[in-house]
Amino acid sequence: MVKKQKKQSKNKTGKQRNKKERILISFNKNLYNLKSIKSAIKEYNNLADFSFKKTKKYIQVELSNIDKSVEKIIKDEFCNYVFFLMRS
Repeated sequence: MVKKQKKQSKNKTGKQRNKKERILISFNKNLYNLKSIKSAIKEYNNLADFSFKKTKKYIQVELSNIDKSVEKIIKDEFCNYVFFLMRS
């Protein structure tokens, strides 16, 4: 039996990336501002590929090509950092 593996690639620093894993985070516009989200994306861009779109009520951020060393914690850490930036 052959086990299926998630597609992986290496980033610029040679770290393993998970190409199939995607995370979608919805930030309520009443609570979060786009400036803080963009700043957090800029700081975290070496750990994943980011894209975002605005809807009527939310700013949706999608993470893909996530560094394997942080794939289990990046969502919580990213959200915490956005929250921190809101308070700065």
